[in-house]
Amino acid sequence: MTAGQLAKGSKHFAAVDRDHSLLSPSFLALLVTQLLGATNDNILRWLIIGIGKQYAENSASVAAILTKGTVAFVAPYLLLASISGYLADRFSKRQVIVVCKAAEAAIMLLAIASILLGQVWAMLVVLALMGAQSALFGPAKLGSIPEILDDSRISAANGILGLPTVVATSIGAVVGSVLADVTGHHGQERWWLSAVVLLGVAAVGWLTSLAIRPLPAADPTRTFPWDAARQTWRDLQTLAHTPAMLRGARGIAVFWTRGGLANLNIDQFAVEGLATKQSQMSGLLVCLVVGVGVGSVLAGFWSKGKVELGMLPLGAGGLAIVTYLLFTIEGELFDPSGEWTLSYVAAAALLFLLGFSGGLFDVPLAAYMQYNSPADRRGSILAASNFMTFGGMLLASLFFFVMRLP
Repeated sequence: MTAGQLAKGSKHFAAVDRDHSLLSPSFLALLVTQLLGATNDNILRWLIIGIGKQYAENSASVAAILTKGTVAFVAPYLLLASISGYLADRFSKRQVIVVCKAAEAAIMLLAIASILLGQVWAMLVVLALMGAQSALFGPAKLGSIPEILDDSRISAANGILGLPTVVATSIGAVVGSVLADVTGHHGQERWWLSAVVLLGVAAVGWLTSLAIRPLPAADPTRTFPWDAARQTWRDLQTLAHTPAMLRGARGIAVFWTRGGLANLNIDQFAVEGLATKQSQMSGLLVCLVVGVGVGSVLAGFWSKGKVELGMLPLGAGGLAIVTYLLFTIEGELFDPSGEWTLSYVAAAALLFLLGFSGGLFDVPLAAYMQYNSPADRRGSILAASNFMTFGGMLLASLFFFVMRLP
């Protein structure tokens, strides 16, 4: 099918040259790069969580490891918020993406070393480094969308970009959990399997990032924010200057805070439902993230080439109702033979609906933020939004730990 044929059937492809359409080689390269990066993030995270739980002595220790892992990954988003915005504005966003992908490979080497060392603290340090890499990558990734695509494709692009993220989260959770099970005691017996997967995905992701076309720097005169904390505050003030943008950022923060809390709860929900392997938990997580993916893609295309905030009440209502329905799930998720029970099926269906509602809620807000932020400060505004989002996720992880105390 040619681009001309596609244009006849979809508003998302009509009247835009190929280099600025959803079929742009640069946008497709960004999609694959995002897919591989998010996959590696999740493989590493769930591999380390699975291994870390082998060192735990009781359920309280497991909750502590989950919380520490989340804090280690999320904290760099807060500490590096101003620097990530600076890099996205000062340099070509494509250049930032390529360098971040190269750093990913180095971090994966350190991850293997930490597993062989057998120290949980070293694994947490690696998670923090991966969080730092992702924090620096985020504003450049999101900010590049309006530079690669025509304005009429931004909503659809955000919906489509949610799909590889969801696929990556699903694949990463499954692969990371399976690796934690098959690599033996503390992940050290078949450690080379983890090395092949983590380094292989990182290498391919770096290669795909090179296919993104060169992008000009938005503000080459911008100076480095040596006063990082004050710069973050200034970025937040820039964001708050437009009340509508601040409300959008708050909405995104609420969504991802709830998502982070759900992520932590799913693991413990499965353990208390008689899951005996890390890989048994991944099925529930997959249902949640697949729901987010389906909701995100539909939200992008239902927007019909514009920023459509009319879906927000539907998404918000779904998030509220399904959360209460999940509270009614009772009984064990697995029988003594390890097979699913009716409670497992009901929980999986509700988690899918929860993710679907989240996709309808998040995509219009993300598109609104990208479309309405000024080009020369887009990186800073998105970094400030990220600061709010991951600040909420950090508080959620601490809240989870407190609620799990005996």
